[in-house]
Amino acid sequence: MNSSTLKRSCAIFLLLSAINVSGETLSSIELKNTSPKLYTSKHTLSHDNYNEFGVSFFIQTDFMLNDYNAFKTILGKYNVDFMNRSWSLLIIGIGGKYKKWLAELNFGLFFADDYKNDSLSIKFNKTKYGIDFGYNLVNTRRFIVTPKTSVNWNRYRLINSSKEKVHLEDYVHYRDLDIRFNQLTGFVGLIVSYKFYEGCSPYDYWTVGLYGGYIFQFNEKPWMYSPDKRLINHNKIYLKNYSFGLRFSFNVG
Repeated sequence: MNSSTLKRSCAIFLLLSAINVSGETLSSIELKNTSPKLYTSKHTLSHDNYNEFGVSFFIQTDFMLNDYNAFKTILGKYNVDFMNRSWSLLIIGIGGKYKKWLAELNFGLFFADDYKNDSLSIKFNKTKYGIDFGYNLVNTRRFIVTPKTSVNWNRYRLINSSKEKVHLEDYVHYRDLDIRFNQLTGFVGLIVSYKFYEGCSPYDYWTVGLYGGYIFQFNEKPWMYSPDKRLINHNKIYLKNYSFGLRFSFNVG
């Protein structure tokens, strides 16, 4: 082998070695650059859609229209008209999620006073205890759509008291009115919520949603009580068969 051939062979060997080293270096750089992106994408996907467990706290306004007109003969027009105007409720609650299934407990309150009557002070209070079950049919980064069903125990209390001073003897014989109504209702409906991730610490996200659906009675004739006894009742509370409201929730998971 002459000297020129040997030089060409050495040059080709050095060129191939340089190409091989460059290829290995480039592959190493590409793997370093792409692996964090793959991890980040996987982590984000897991965080948004694959958390099996979660907890939420919520507050909502609930609108349910009852009709107490069947009680006008017994309770008087002034009481029934006032009760019919009391159709909203403020509710707070807590819920838990497993995969796409969720369960919630809620508690609602409403207080109303009517001092316009010349001789009576009228109060009408509402409380509500509920248990809800739902399924997150759609759960994207920005939207949640949840079919929901619930059972609610509604308690109403009507109080009438005289504005005038009375003697003790008269009060014993003509006590103030204090009646409690108890009614069970069911709900089947849908919640559509929009997610926000900004300014939600220590929560993962918070939502604003609208909900509505069909509401029905388990007992049309409410169970009625005074402070110390059960009252026999044959009158119905009529119900508009729809309910709707606005909901805010704060979610972890």
